[in-house]
Amino acid sequence: MIRRRSAAAHSTLPADSASDIRDCSAAWCLRLLIDFELDRCFTRASFFGDEKTILEALGLGSLVGKLDELPAAALRKHLVQRYRKLAPRLEAWPPVISRNLALLHDTLPLNPAEERILVFTVLMHYAKSLYKTTELFGDELTTRDALELLARILQLSFGEVQKALAPEALLPSLGLVRVDARNTYALPGKLDLMPGLADFLLIEQAEPDALLNRFCERAAPPTLRRADFAHCDEDYRLCFSYLQAVLEKRTAGVNILLYGQSGTGKTEFVRTVAEDLAVPLYEVKIADEDDGEPLTGARRLSAYQLAQRLLGRQDKSLLLFDEIEDVFPQTTGWFGPSRADLRHKAWMNRVSESNTVPAIWVSNAIEQIDPAYLRRFDLILEFTPPPQSVRQRMIERHLIDIPLRRECVERLASCERLAPAYIERAVKVVRHLPADATLQIERSFERVLANTLQVIGYAAPLSTCEPRLESLNYRLDWLNPDRDLASILEGLKRHRQGRLCFYGPPGTGKSALAQHIAKVVDRPLRLKRASDLLSPYLGETEQRIAQLFREAAQDQAVLVIDEADSFLRDRASAQRAWEVTQVNELLVQIEHFTGILIMSTNLVETLDGASLRRFDFKIRFDYLTPDQVLGLFADLLAKTGADDRDVPEGIRTALRALYNLTPGDFANVFWQVRLTGGASGAEALLERLAAESRMKPGAKARAIGFVTS
Repeated sequence: MIRRRSAAAHSTLPADSASDIRDCSAAWCLRLLIDFELDRCFTRASFFGDEKTILEALGLGSLVGKLDELPAAALRKHLVQRYRKLAPRLEAWPPVISRNLALLHDTLPLNPAEERILVFTVLMHYAKSLYKTTELFGDELTTRDALELLARILQLSFGEVQKALAPEALLPSLGLVRVDARNTYALPGKLDLMPGLADFLLIEQAEPDALLNRFCERAAPPTLRRADFAHCDEDYRLCFSYLQAVLEKRTAGVNILLYGQSGTGKTEFVRTVAEDLAVPLYEVKIADEDDGEPLTGARRLSAYQLAQRLLGRQDKSLLLFDEIEDVFPQTTGWFGPSRADLRHKAWMNRVSESNTVPAIWVSNAIEQIDPAYLRRFDLILEFTPPPQSVRQRMIERHLIDIPLRRECVERLASCERLAPAYIERAVKVVRHLPADATLQIERSFERVLANTLQVIGYAAPLSTCEPRLESLNYRLDWLNPDRDLASILEGLKRHRQGRLCFYGPPGTGKSALAQHIAKVVDRPLRLKRASDLLSPYLGETEQRIAQLFREAAQDQAVLVIDEADSFLRDRASAQRAWEVTQVNELLVQIEHFTGILIMSTNLVETLDGASLRRFDFKIRFDYLTPDQVLGLFADLLAKTGADDRDVPEGIRTALRALYNLTPGDFANVFWQVRLTGGASGAEALLERLAAESRMKPGAKARAIGFVTS
């Protein structure tokens, strides 16, 4: 396999430095051409159109266009004459390189062989003349060929070169110079140079931190405060206390892993902890400083190791390594890990044990990371979206100068996928929009957030219509339960704990009562339906259930799970193993949940017996009684603006005959009138209610009629 690599682009160097480096590179080229008799293949075709550039760099511009006609002896004479003038340049490195090497000496104590290999590789990748000249040795060098050739060029023993470029040696382990052992290339392709290293050595540096700054940057101040992490205060205190202790003792091998979905504040968490500890925090860069291109996982890992070396000189500091998904890939294949994978794993284990600066590694997902790596972390913290109370506080703080109604803020904060980063970006956009009316600003703010959430797979709308049951005056005496709701609500308000199962026909007010309970106990409501939790992937439904209970506990929310029959079916009738594991997971979570849990179902007869025993109350909601029907009908007349408030006895009789009406039916009729603007008199409303009644299963078996006179 042949790989061609272009030489590194020239940076702008001071005139004196550029001259020194150009002459030094030319001297190396001429030495190789003469000592290794490469002049025999020194032709115009060898340089692929770069003939003029290379000859002028060697001080042989007079030979441009004459190479192919020039006799070999004459060419060699020109080369030797020029080499005699430049040979002294090989006795010492250019002054700028020597000074920069001296800056690194305390941090990177290179021996003479390592120093010689490093500088020659930098010159080879920087100077096109030297790059092209070394390609004349051939483009199918094996690793041993490359090491032997390098030893001859630098006048070192093969053992010295082999030791200096062994994977565990200083140059390769820090990613400064590595040998590509997998493929055959020309010499420049076999010696891989860390991006940015050439500029560091060839441009005058004032201090060693100049190298650090190419691969790491000082972290920005946090935009969040410790109070914003109140929902994970225990983890915050644990992380803070541990880092405080190891920084004081200068403990080596300290590694912390933070993971969780994007935007949940992981990076801000680290920055806030560092600020509270009053220690500098550095972040490994994600993109190359020169061209802005993303760095590969291997490159960033090299930058991390180099930063560990350079930061080790400081008194106290922390190192943040963000977005590590490509640094810790899953290494197990069809036939188990390869030898290269095993070497990488052993090398990574050494990296995680020898770091002198405490490192915090951040990832959005850890499923692909080999468990062998995960076991190496001292502390692993999962990040989930903050609870509703925290989200609301963040929105309010960001919106100091943006007018949003409180009900809009509360509605936005109720979205559990609303991470801190999304709020901050939406505020940034809205703040630059014209200061229109409040409703227009709210729509713009919600639009920005909704578009962001849609991209990450959150399909539920942020804006919500007026709740249908709240379109009527909500009253407990318009429900028909088989228990005394007033005493149960009083107990929930007093103890803030309870497990309730609501069952009965659809529309009988089960979900509306759950919302009412949340208001009574002054707790946020977390409502989930089967579609929110069920997943086609094995084990993911159980994970979602566990996460839901964990988040509800953090938020101290009233947890409502609708369509409970989708999860708690009788295990005796289960046909698949995952049906049993889902029930088991939910039962365990119910057993250990200490807040208020409400599960509703229309099919209580299908529930697992063990699940029913875990509820403090099983409350049946039935169809409305005749008196409740008449009361709701009067409220419906008032809400729709009907003139005939005195309902004729015939209609009252017909209403009493509608035995299967629910509060939901009245809400539906109200919205029908509101949407269509149709007739809303008593008789018209009765007809609509009768139609709702006839639509229900079993209704046709019993004739429904009414008298209007």
